[in-house]
Amino acid sequence: MYIIFHLQDKINLSNLKLLKTQLKPCVHDMDSFLQKTTVEVPYNFAEFRWYVSPEDIPDMPQLVLYMITEVVGRDEIHQKNMIEFILSVKKCYRHNPYHNFEHAFNVTHCIFIIISRNLEIFKPIEVKSLLIAALCHDLDHGGFTNNFLQLTDDTLSQLYDESILEHYHYRVAMTILKGLRIYNNISKADFNCISKELKEAILATDLASYFKFRVKLLQLVNDNVFDFSNSRHRTLMKAIMMTSSDLSGNCKPFLVSKTICDNIYKEFYNQGDLEKKMGLTPLSLMDREKSQMVPEDQVQFLTVIVLPCMDLLQRIFPNTRELHMEASILKKTWQEIIALKGQKSWRQDDSVVDQTECM
Repeated sequence: MYIIFHLQDKINLSNLKLLKTQLKPCVHDMDSFLQKTTVEVPYNFAEFRWYVSPEDIPDMPQLVLYMITEVVGRDEIHQKNMIEFILSVKKCYRHNPYHNFEHAFNVTHCIFIIISRNLEIFKPIEVKSLLIAALCHDLDHGGFTNNFLQLTDDTLSQLYDESILEHYHYRVAMTILKGLRIYNNISKADFNCISKELKEAILATDLASYFKFRVKLLQLVNDNVFDFSNSRHRTLMKAIMMTSSDLSGNCKPFLVSKTICDNIYKEFYNQGDLEKKMGLTPLSLMDREKSQMVPEDQVQFLTVIVLPCMDLLQRIFPNTRELHMEASILKKTWQEIIALKGQKSWRQDDSVVDQTECM
């Protein structure tokens, strides 16, 4: 029995070496990035409502490097290794409609703004960890929910009892990070601390966990006992930052948020279709035959999850109130769409005079 397990360990080690080789970016991408490490930063990049445009999508890796450099400091970064890390992370995101590198970039952008506006509050190790956590929080996401993985008895569901995907995203992040020194002057103790921070931050993006830590943090804020110097309070604070950033697609102008919403539903409907084939009844959110309920579902999601989350964040960091304001505007827009349902829409032909009536 021992010989069998020993052999399996060697096979696993061999497979891991192969995996790490495949995770590395191609030489062409590395050379291109090293030749062009900086790009022009969009004029409103420091605003929460900014979202990457089609023209800026090719520059996302350079903009990630810019964000990390801005808040961590150029001297603290091993640039070549950091570039390899960013490109490896990009490579590990699948081409899903929603859970892709663009989403990871948007979450990182939101975390970047929160940190840059409140830099004096954060410890250097927290800054280094949070940006990486945001970038890696959905690594190798397959486009299915934790519930679906449990339902289908997926291999990942056999590895973890809760926060299945989030544990996996963290493990993939550590696979990329190990052996790649992205920060200078990092001791073994510092790396272990970063690893711990990464795990807590990525696991916080599970909405099932959000409801648990939100209750604790809300109680502290309501009782006016929240203390930045308390490590337990800080952990809750960083958790709400991660959730807020993960949900920040709901804090953009309507046309941007609508596009993001459409992409989420593409993944939902794909899962719903598979559930129907399995003889199951999907949630209405995931049933393409109930797409007429999207506005109502969005108002519900904004009311129950997004707005309370952004409200709690702004009570800790008042200079993030734009997130709550934009989410409120989005909710109002969806409500207006609901109110227009069933009403006669104006058509261009309606303004044309019928010549027969004039005779």
